[in-house]
Amino acid sequence: YDPFLKLGVDHFSFCYEFEDPGVFAQLCPGKEKHFGQSAFFRALEYVQSRMPKGSCSGEIVAGVEPLSWTTRAIERITDLGAFPTVCVFRPLAGSGLEHLPSPDPETMEAVMRQVWASCRDRWIPVGMAPNLRVSLVVQPDETADLAAGTVRDRLYKSYLAGLRVLAAPSFRRRMKKRPALPISSASPTGISG
Repeated sequence: YDPFLKLGVDHFSFCYEFEDPGVFAQLCPGKEKHFGQSAFFRALEYVQSRMPKGSCSGEIVAGVEPLSWTTRAIERITDLGAFPTVCVFRPLAGSGLEHLPSPDPETMEAVMRQVWASCRDRWIPVGMAPNLRVSLVVQPDETADLAAGTVRDRLYKSYLAGLRVLAAPSFRRRMKKRPALPISSASPTGISG
């Protein structure tokens, strides 16, 4: 990851998937065989330790393993200063997991409340990038409406709003349209050498 950090990559996302090692091995056999579950967490830990808080995310799947394991994954990710993104399990017809039930909505609400509380308790900057919408995962700032409305929730929301104002000029500058890089005819990818 060091070469990417030197190039200025400002966000890394690691598909951590599941906290329960048995569930990970059963449902992610390729990842388990070639890398092992711990490789994803070690990579997240390594990269986040070299970047500002909230620069990395760990994606987890909720609704397959027990809530206690999902909560543990959320805590583990936020303890590093990274933020969790949550993909709610969907038992799609024709998939190997179509026989599993859909997750209980109340349990998924508990997961989303935990995402907010864990980010809030660690003051992790979330929701900084403007116009970021992802259809498959829930971002931590999208869980804000589930906050209890405590003083701590209001302070955290104010903190995030202030950071967004401060970050806006940087995002506007970085999102300006730039001239396209020349494509080399020597290589189908446009990369020569």
